[in-house]
Amino acid sequence: MAAILIGDLNSPDASRRIADLSTPADHAYAASFGRAQRRKQSLLARALLRQLLHKQTGLAGRAWSISRDRGLSAYHPDCHFPLFVSISHSGPAVAAALSVDGRVGIDIERRHPKRDMANILRQLTSRTAPIPGDRDTSFAAWAMYEAWLKARAAPVSHHIPSEILGALDQAGQKCRYLVSIEGVTYRFDVAQLPGYVLSLCEQS
Repeated sequence: MAAILIGDLNSPDASRRIADLSTPADHAYAASFGRAQRRKQSLLARALLRQLLHKQTGLAGRAWSISRDRGLSAYHPDCHFPLFVSISHSGPAVAAALSVDGRVGIDIERRHPKRDMANILRQLTSRTAPIPGDRDTSFAAWAMYEAWLKARAAPVSHHIPSEILGALDQAGQKCRYLVSIEGVTYRFDVAQLPGYVLSLCEQS
């Protein structure tokens, strides 16, 4: 199973992680964003990822090259086995995931009270797809969809697979789902956190 870390931009620990682990390349990438919060989200996400990379491999976190050229990837000349990484952020919450077993996607979503998630889901699904009836499950479906987009080795899809909605409709508030989409089995882990929902997707 993938390893994950979650950070909070408002925590003093976030500033320490950014100061200790961010590289000039991280700061250069973050500078491309206009909003200060978005720049800090980027820096903290990469700092969390570097912390995971160090814990997994023993190689210094700042020594890794992190690229978004063809999806998010991490490279170190002394690491001789594949690593799969993913990051996400929503408001002050930031998350990072790392797997050695296969492609991984992570998504964290703030449950904004004014966001009509059920209507958003309805616009991205077929008419017959089962739309969740409560807000928590609607946000869980969206987080699963976003995590799946990052875990699949294919171009972005602007259509939420009915299999995701079907799994939620049948299983209710479970925290783990095995879902077959496009002939590939994915394992989803979903956590309802205070004010947020977190989804981790791994190819099974």
